[in-house]
Amino acid sequence: MNLVLAAPPSGLIPVVFMGAVVSVPVGSVTWTAVVMDPKDRTNDYFPGDLFQTGMNVAVNATRVTTLAGRKTSYGITGLYSTADGTDYSSVGGAVGTSTKSGSYNVNVQFKHNLQESSEQPNAAWGFSLKAAIADGNPNYVQRSLIVGIGGKALFFGRPQDTFGVGAYWYNLSDTLQDTLNPDVTDFGDEGAIEVFYSWAVTPWLQIGPDIQYIRPARSDYDNALVAALRTQIRF
Repeated sequence: MNLVLAAPPSGLIPVVFMGAVVSVPVGSVTWTAVVMDPKDRTNDYFPGDLFQTGMNVAVNATRVTTLAGRKTSYGITGLYSTADGTDYSSVGGAVGTSTKSGSYNVNVQFKHNLQESSEQPNAAWGFSLKAAIADGNPNYVQRSLIVGIGGKALFFGRPQDTFGVGAYWYNLSDTLQDTLNPDVTDFGDEGAIEVFYSWAVTPWLQIGPDIQYIRPARSDYDNALVAALRTQIRF
């Protein structure tokens, strides 16, 4: 349920974007290129100002292979934006906030199945890791690390159930931290861990608990323990 674990932010990809995606498989490697407008288009599906503020470009290469007889994939993604962003070194300055252009994020991903079903080819559970480094100004992300174990609950003999244990650490902009601390606020890095289990009551009904423990970036906020019970109904 945590956004960082479900769709890890790079600091550069809008929630809703306009652009083009091209994906080409070459042997065991799939190359993907994305060109997008840097503005979030959540409330503007018919824009007349595409690419007026810059351009975001992303290139990914992912290879699917096997390790110890089980499906494994690893890849690298590079993102670059020409758009202007807030220059965090100017935040709170006497002459106002200025902007800075050019931002990047480079990340590597690794996934490996630890157990696979002999009866259902796509049923498996395994380990995943994603590590990234970014410029930190104007990108609010400096570095990040996300790890997790999850998938189908084959060890319980329940291939329709799913589970997951994930954790992340986000080193948010060091420049912004240096600017805000200690005079404005106590601003640091963010981390969290989440555990969930989803029990398939029927093929169309799943229910299960989800627990998160979050250490927010602002240390003047208390750490949060979030517990939920969620239900999914398929029609």
